[in-house]
Order: sequence, then structure tokens, then C-alpha cells
Amino acid sequence: MKIKFIILVFSIFIPLNCSFAEVIQFERYRNEEYKFQINKPKEWIAIDKQHYTQLFSQMQLQDPRGTVICTFIKDPNINSPPLVTVGLLFHQEQVSIEEYLKALNAVVKNDENIIEKPKIINLGDRKVIKYTARMIQPIVYRIVIAETYLFFEGNNIFNVGALADLEEYESVKQMFKEIVTSFNSL
Repeated sequence: MKIKFIILVFSIFIPLNCSFAEVIQFERYRNEEYKFQINKPKEWIAIDKQHYTQLFSQMQLQDPRGTVICTFIKDPNINSPPLVTVGLLFHQEQVSIEEYLKALNAVVKNDENIIEKPKIINLGDRKVIKYTARMIQPIVYRIVIAETYLFFEGNNIFNVGALADLEEYESVKQMFKEIVTSFNSL
């Protein structure tokens, strides 16, 4: 079976000024259209088709292979972090996580920006693909670390990831892990 492989980078920005000495409170975001829910920091704003349509349409990727479903932001007037985005990669047929991993690794095989090669990990009771890469953050054009998780739900592949400055990456990993592990289908 030939797999058409797609890499879409949906940026997920985590606050650069977030200290984990402070307690972050979360609330549940629920998306009935795409049938999933995920925790978001309570004070952040959810941007999706239902809310802030003009801003959301500016963020929407113009790629028929996938879409940005929602973004969580701390301040809608800022063009840089913090943001958290959930995306969806479209597939015409169901593909196994193992087949997708093999195709993904073939694509990134010689990419010097890949820090942690794609691999299957257990996240709670689910198997997901995780990888980490260095990239240029759009708008502000600085080098960041992008951590991406791919959740396989039937024919859909949900993309949840994080971007943080090189200097801040270690300090935001725990908050991001809490957000990612809370993702589940309805």
C-alpha cells in the first residue's frame, strides 16, 4: 500500500514567561464538530470557528491536506507565544500508526533539524507518534523547538505540538505534557 505522506507543522506556542513555580489551572475545551476535548490553561482564550472568526481565519493554514481546528492564546493582540494549536491531517483511507511512522521517518531521515526522530510512545493508554524538531517560528523569525504528537483516531490524525524558545524549552515541557496527555476523542 502506497502511503501519501504529509508533514504539516501546526505550531503550538507555550508561554515564554511561564514559571512552573506558579500553579497553572486548566479547564476543558470541547470541540463537538471534530469530536475531541483537551485541557487548556484557564486564562487563555480559545480561538476556533465559533469564536474570534476573523483572527482564526488569518491563522488557518491554506493546505487541503489538513486544517487548524483550534488555537488557545493568552493574549489575542500578540503575534508570538503563547499559543496552543490542535490540527487535523486528512487521510482518504485509514493508515496504521506503524505505516505512518515508517513513512514519516523516511521523509525526515536526513533532516538535520530533527532533534528527536519520530517514534511510537505510550501516552496514557494510547500509542502516539512523537517527534521534536528545530524550526523557525513564523512572524518573529526566531529559532524554536517544536515538539509534536500525532493521535490516530480512525481515519483522522490529530496533530498536537508545542513551540518554545530554545532557552525556555525545558521550563515549558511539563505544562505541555499536561495539555497533550489530556487530549481525547468524544
